[in-house]
Amino acid sequence: MNLRQFCIVASSLLGATGVIGGAFGAHALAQAWPEQANILKTAVQYQLLHAVVLLVLSLITNPVTKPIRIAVACFTAGTFIFSMSLALIAVLNWRWVGPITPIGGLLLISGWISLAFYRPKN
Repeated sequence: MNLRQFCIVASSLLGATGVIGGAFGAHALAQAWPEQANILKTAVQYQLLHAVVLLVLSLITNPVTKPIRIAVACFTAGTFIFSMSLALIAVLNWRWVGPITPIGGLLLISGWISLAFYRPKN
């Protein structure tokens, strides 16, 4: 699987699970546990945003360079770690995963910084 295919698959999975998480938060958590629903909402927002970013990267990056590879890796791992840890806190009340969340955030930031070094070739 090349990087473009990976971005499309990752984007699709993050997008689908983001919509599922958003629906769960809005319908199952919102009334009974508004604080947990708000935590899940943050997870879903970051997940859906970065799903779109990965999809855009799959379409516009030519050639695939080292900064793009780093950005894709950081966005994928960062989104998974950030959103999953928040979802586990919101849904299962696993507060012990809280210290993992900033690692995901740092990876997301690193992905954005990596994009600053991308130089498309015309």
